[in-house]
Amino acid sequence: MKRYVRQLQPGQRFTLLRTGVKYRFVRREHHTPSGTRHVVVLDDPYITSTNGHAESTLHHACHVFLETT
Repeated sequence: MKRYVRQLQPGQRFTLLRTGVKYRFVRREHHTPSGTRHVVVLDDPYITSTNGHAESTLHHACHVFLETT
């Protein structure tokens, strides 16, 4: 199912269509100087270092493919 980052709920797993990288949506931060931030982490069970699970942000209009279980 194709969606945008802004439509995701915390805990949902998805694939970024532009790169094919899998992520997990963590949270939205509303009170930041630049506006709303959409915080994600890499969803790769083979990355064991804490550096690999560092949080990053994605633009709200990025196209994603929602992983269904």
